[in-house]
Order: sequence, then C-alpha cells, then structure tokens
Amino acid sequence: MNFSSQQIRTNPAADAAALLNRIGVGVLLALVPTLLIGARHPVFVLYPVGSIVMIIAALLDPQSRAGAQMRQGLASPNMVAFALFFLWSWVSLLWAPAQGAAALRFGQVTGALVLGLVTVAFMPERTRLANLNIAPIGLGLAVIAGLALTVFMHWRVGVAKFVDDESMLRGTLGAVVLLWPALGALGLRGRWGWAAVVAALVGALTLTSGVGLAALALVVGIVVFALGLKRPMLAANLLAGAAALLLLTAPLLPTLAGWLMPKVATFHDLYDLLATVAAWQPIFAGEGSGLLIGHGIDAAAQSAAGGLLPQVAATGILFQLWFDLGVLGALFAAILIGLGVRATARADARLAPFMVAGIASALTIAIAHFTLSQIWWVDLVGIAGVAVAHNLRGRYLEERPKLRGAPASEPGLHVSAS
Repeated sequence: MNFSSQQIRTNPAADAAALLNRIGVGVLLALVPTLLIGARHPVFVLYPVGSIVMIIAALLDPQSRAGAQMRQGLASPNMVAFALFFLWSWVSLLWAPAQGAAALRFGQVTGALVLGLVTVAFMPERTRLANLNIAPIGLGLAVIAGLALTVFMHWRVGVAKFVDDESMLRGTLGAVVLLWPALGALGLRGRWGWAAVVAALVGALTLTSGVGLAALALVVGIVVFALGLKRPMLAANLLAGAAALLLLTAPLLPTLAGWLMPKVATFHDLYDLLATVAAWQPIFAGEGSGLLIGHGIDAAAQSAAGGLLPQVAATGILFQLWFDLGVLGALFAAILIGLGVRATARADARLAPFMVAGIASALTIAIAHFTLSQIWWVDLVGIAGVAVAHNLRGRYLEERPKLRGAPASEPGLHVSAS
C-alpha cells in the first residue's frame, strides 16, 4: 500500500539521531564484549567512542529530553550518595602519598563514571524494539569467540599466541557482568529459549577458561536471580545488607579468613581468596587511628607498586576502601551500594531480578579482586550501567509501533521499529 508524502512524515534529524544511537549502542554492547575476549585494551578506546556517539545522537534528536532527565537524576538520593563518596575521595588527596599520580588516576575513574551517567541521561526515552537484540547478539558472539580461543589455547595453536591469560580473564569476567543485562533484554521480549542459550554459553566459557572468579561471580548471580524472581525486594535487601556487612567489618575479616583457610584447603581458588584476606591482618593491626580517614585515594595501589605493601594484600575493593579512605569511605560506599541496589529492585518488576543479580556478580568480582584503580574495570561497569538503562527504556515496548501517519482504517499495518 502506498502513502502520500503528506501521510508519511519524516524527520531527517530524528532519523540521523536514531542511526547514531544504534551505532553507539552497537559499539558498547556488541563490539566491546567481542573484542574484550581477545585483547586487553579495546574498552579504553571504545567506551568513550560509543558513549560520545550516543550523546551526539541525543543532541541531534529534536525530541530529546536529556536536560530534564539529567536534572531529575541529579536530584535523586543515589546521585547525592555518589557525590558524597566521590567528594570524600577527592578530599583525601590532601593527605595522599603521591598526590599527582593519585589525582591523575582518580580523575580517569571519575571521568569514566561521569561519562556513563551522562550517556544514560542522554539516551532516548524509549529504546527501539530491535535495539534490544544488540546486547544478546554481541555477548553471544563474544562468548563463542571466547570458547574457540580456549580450544586454541589448550592446544597451543593458531591465534593462541596472541591471547594471554590476562585477556582471557578480562573477557570472561566481562561476559559474566554483561550477561545479566543481555538476559534482561531477552526477557523483555519473551525470548526465554535464547536467554537459556546465552546463559549456557557464558557458563561454558567460565568453566573452560579456568577463571575461578568468573565461576564464583556467576554462581552468586544465579542464586540472587533465583531469589529475585519471587521476591526482588528481599533479594535487594539481602544483597545490600551483605555488602554493607562486608564493607563495614573488613578489618575483622582477616581473623575469620585465617580460621577458615585450613578447612577449605582442597578448594584452591577459595583458599587463595582467603589467603589474600588473611594478609590484611598485620596491615590493619598497625593502622590504629589511620583507619578513620585512611591514607588517601590510590594509596593502596601506589604502596603496592612501591613495595610498601604485599601485592597479594592490595587487591579487592574492601581493602582499598579502608586503606585509602578509612571508615568514612567504607560507610559512604555502603550507603551508595545500598541505595543503588534498592532502586534497581523498585525500577521494574520484570527487570529487577536481572539487575540485582548483575550487581551481585559485579560486587563479587570487585570484592574478590578488582579496585577502582583499574580503569578497564570501571569502564566495564559503566558499559553495564548503559546496558541496564537501555533495557529500562525498552520496558514499555509491548509491540512494534504503527507507521506514523497511517490511516486509522488500517489498524493492522505495522512497520519495523528498526
């Protein structure tokens, strides 16, 4: 059926904005996870590129409400908690041991997180239905590539010589973190069969890659997801409480870890994790009043690099928060995480189990290994945040929209939302 030009109204600026937005989403949610499996550095380049493309798309869109969305976000309790934590982090530069290096590193961290927040604020109010496919497709391709690389690495052939253990670690952990937004996108469209396939692929990658931390994070996410399916707010409250307990009692954990180590000696990955925690004991024991305000942002990383702290001890966000920012930093972080987890559980009943499970997996990885000093990890968290917001903007789409300007007498006529 043909329509006249008066019936079909087009807006070149809106069309260009939609195209650029899809390109930006594709870069962040498809290209980054695929390349992260086999290379160390794509996230550093592609995260800002994809985000900036999405921001430009919003600036071109005549219907964009980015300004109003940003003002609304700035007034939220989550943003206030975010500001308090980062304000205290910047104040701690006054007594940081290497102020220049610390300011540079934390400036990168702040910039990465702010870029993610701005990208979310500038996203369209409604995600196009076809765009919900991007994250699952990208993750599926990435995991298939990762499984192929594990075979090559096992047999020491082909491209294996170009892929090191660190790249496989980052790629596998990235797959676990991005799994939950991908499953949420499939869940919104009712593609539960494909969701099971993607989840099975990620599970296979965690087993074949030998990254024990990825398997642990995936198991924790599955447990939280199972609880969140029935009672999402209970799952959120339990996760927030567990995170706060770990954050606020971190100086006491080495004693518990030392007691548990002989009992789990046969579980090597868990034993190594407990050994890391036990190594904190002599450090915290000698701190005294230093635990109140810490040694300043990035002090743990700088001290470990200079040989003042054992490398095995200076891992994980729990140690970094207490050593760098003291009890106040741990308190602000607990408030920020608690508010964030509860906000996700209240956002949408269909997406809440996926979002809370994703936070649980990411927190498990951060607590066990990574810190805010590792920029690639911060960038990955920012990309996961964009993926979650992308899903939330698509929760209203129950069907493909009708052709704008189509006659009322043709109720069955639809066009692709792509």
